[in-house]
Amino acid sequence: MKVLIVDDLLNNRILLKSLLKGIEDVEIELADSAAEAFRLMGIVDDHINTEEPLESIDLILMDIMMPEMNGVEACQLLKELPATRHIPIIMVTAKAEMQDLESAFNAGAVDYITKPLRRMELMARVRAALNSKREADKLRRVQAQLRRQIHQLEQDRQASPAIAGGEGASVSSVASGNAMTTQDMNEILLRLLRFGFCTGIEDTSRFAEMIRAEWKIAAKNKALMASVLVEIDNFDEYEQQGGEGAQALVDSLGRIMLEVITGEGESLYPGGPGRMAMILAVTATDDALKKAQMIQKHWRAACEEGTLPETSFTISIGVATVEPTERNLPADLLEICEKALQRAKEEGGDRIKRN
Repeated sequence: MKVLIVDDLLNNRILLKSLLKGIEDVEIELADSAAEAFRLMGIVDDHINTEEPLESIDLILMDIMMPEMNGVEACQLLKELPATRHIPIIMVTAKAEMQDLESAFNAGAVDYITKPLRRMELMARVRAALNSKREADKLRRVQAQLRRQIHQLEQDRQASPAIAGGEGASVSSVASGNAMTTQDMNEILLRLLRFGFCTGIEDTSRFAEMIRAEWKIAAKNKALMASVLVEIDNFDEYEQQGGEGAQALVDSLGRIMLEVITGEGESLYPGGPGRMAMILAVTATDDALKKAQMIQKHWRAACEEGTLPETSFTISIGVATVEPTERNLPADLLEICEKALQRAKEEGGDRIKRN
């Protein structure tokens, strides 16, 4: 994750950066003014050309007293822009400036730290803010996934009371933008995915249509597209024998795969009875394999911990990665991934194979 330090004094910027060195997986960016911070975030004339929250900055440490535009004014502007309002801001203040904190919190700051800086306090507040940002990002990704699924179902005119039924939050509450927890959204998405098994969404040609938008974006950005197809081994036989835990097993797989989704351009779809498929844009050929390994690791852990409805089942996973061009289609990716899955099953299951 990336932290932006905004302070007009060089010594303060250097000190803050050195104090944050103990936090793992954090990159530090420095700005000597609010104007420089805006430039780094692509803001020109108080405007930015996207409605999406910026992924490049995850937290801002903002000094209150700065020339030209102070920290409170900068915070207020960032919170007014749709692209930056989700970035948490911690105000850095001297004790003499405590009267400005009320204005800072009214402007949208989430926390503050006073000078002289204390390393343990600073690291604790930064870690807390980054953890909150991580969870908020995940919530927005799940919500975006839900809305895509809802939109697709509406287009197909296959709406059913079964989608919104059951306990917990309703699909309509997602469409209306009401606040929900990640667990609420995951459960609704699972119901949508379950509905797909009954409506034919798992058909390969239909599946290809659903990922066409992601495919076009990847082709434009010269990125790679990958598919991870997971099947519960011996699921068909278990279901045919009247296994009462069949749907619960699929739901468990869905929950595990939802936990693995971490970024934009990653979507989960039903892939057939006892199957789930993940489509994702990647930058390296090993990215999808790492996702598959995480899924397998979580599944095995759930079996060992006894949290699955049936703990004797293993999973087979097929992984495929291609570069979208004018000569290939999403269906080609799915076909390659299907072949990789079949190889995994032919070799005894409980393994991962890729193209």
